[in-house]
Amino acid sequence: MSHPDPKMERLLEIVNLFPPGADTVEEMSTGLDFSVPEGRRVFNREFERQVRELPKTVRAFIGPLRDPVKPNEIRRLAVRQYDRLVESRFLMTLIASQNRAGLEELRAHKMSMNEENLGKLWRDRDWLDLVFSQRVTELVIEEVRGQLKWRPPVLLEALQKRNGILRIRECNVCLRLFWAGRIDQVACGPPRPCANRLRYRRYYEIHLKSERKRKKVVSKRANQKT
Repeated sequence: MSHPDPKMERLLEIVNLFPPGADTVEEMSTGLDFSVPEGRRVFNREFERQVRELPKTVRAFIGPLRDPVKPNEIRRLAVRQYDRLVESRFLMTLIASQNRAGLEELRAHKMSMNEENLGKLWRDRDWLDLVFSQRVTELVIEEVRGQLKWRPPVLLEALQKRNGILRIRECNVCLRLFWAGRIDQVACGPPRPCANRLRYRRYYEIHLKSERKRKKVVSKRANQKT
């Protein structure tokens, strides 16, 4: 059973609180002229309004909005943190979608559902290029002790560990993003009841299908006797 790195666990918690389809900073800025004070004021009001509507945990991640040195301005760090959450939510949903497609393909071809086979699909289908072509923030690569290292946003840093990209899922029951402890897991587990619900749902679907088939056979035999 695989477990997420604490940073990934925290990121999943925050991202699940962040509304899907939230406006990016670029979308809030559309049509505004930042060379004049009124353009900046309109953006500041809209940005503060958007952030105020977010849950407390998300607001804490974004941090204070106003610059203490220039109280009429929004802190650049707050803007970057907000955009990182927009990006993380979008990219994690896209990653989960690719993983779902990969598991369905492995199942259809009766291949073992393991990290090796799922990882091979990511490489063979160039899914990594597809996902990260959707980036909205800059990826920085720096040389550290003679080696190139990512200096990425929170999401990419977390995904570097423990084959993280293969473990991101969107729950088939509640649609929350979660870390799959088992590579074939498609519903989030404790403390949420989704995995059990999905198990029961599948059991009843199989049971009902079997019962319908049995009744059909019984009815057919009865008709043959008459």
